[in-house]
Amino acid sequence: YYDGVLFDNYGVGGIYSNIISGNTIYNISETTSYGIRFINEYAGGIWNNSIEDNEIYDTAECVYFMNSVNDGDIYENAVSGNTLHDCQDGVTFVNHEADGNISDNALEDNAIYNCTTGIYIRNDDIYCNGSTYDNTLENNTIYNLMCGIQFTNYGNGEMRGNGVTDNTIHEGYLGIDFYAEHNGSICDNAVSGNTVYNLTQGVYFGTSSWKYEGWLNQLYTPARYEYRGKVATKRFERDCLSEYAEVFKTVCVDAAYYTF
Repeated sequence: YYDGVLFDNYGVGGIYSNIISGNTIYNISETTSYGIRFINEYAGGIWNNSIEDNEIYDTAECVYFMNSVNDGDIYENAVSGNTLHDCQDGVTFVNHEADGNISDNALEDNAIYNCTTGIYIRNDDIYCNGSTYDNTLENNTIYNLMCGIQFTNYGNGEMRGNGVTDNTIHEGYLGIDFYAEHNGSICDNAVSGNTVYNLTQGVYFGTSSWKYEGWLNQLYTPARYEYRGKVATKRFERDCLSEYAEVFKTVCVDAAYYTF
């Protein structure tokens, strides 16, 4: 790995109350490169750190926080006033096979452009039981990208109570995206006051696949698929996408994942 600034915790302590400000970090061109990286690999946490007024570019990840296989929390960190560009992801918070939580972090007043994803917050995999909640994403300017702001829950915890407000997102493919699969949930988040324009797509909510009979009487109406008083599986799998589309306007086709 190649890092401009690295904080790495292998112990039961924590990474906290650090201020990283006024730096210019650039031209770290390796695939696995980071401008500023915090990684928590044991039971400690990452909290109350401030990343402010830095310029980071020509690197894979600009600002990166990760819980890796542990129970620690990432909370009350501030990422503000930074200029992040020409990268894969601007700001990333990730729970990787972790039971810790990502909460109460503030991402404000950043300029992020020429990247794949502006702000990416995710529970990384099915072994992740941690939750992501009460984070604030406010007044960021994000443009020339694939996705402006993305919340992805591949795990079993919740993504709830996050606020996405007063951001400006333009010139790209997808503005704001919330996505969940497995047993995780996305609920009670607030998306308001954002300006999103000149995108191929806007703000869509969807799920991973759609052929779940467990959603009968929740998303699907059993009577539409009944044959001789019972839900016919073949009829359900053939026709349920049209009823799904009455509620959700996007869906993930994950067949390739399970094929391989």
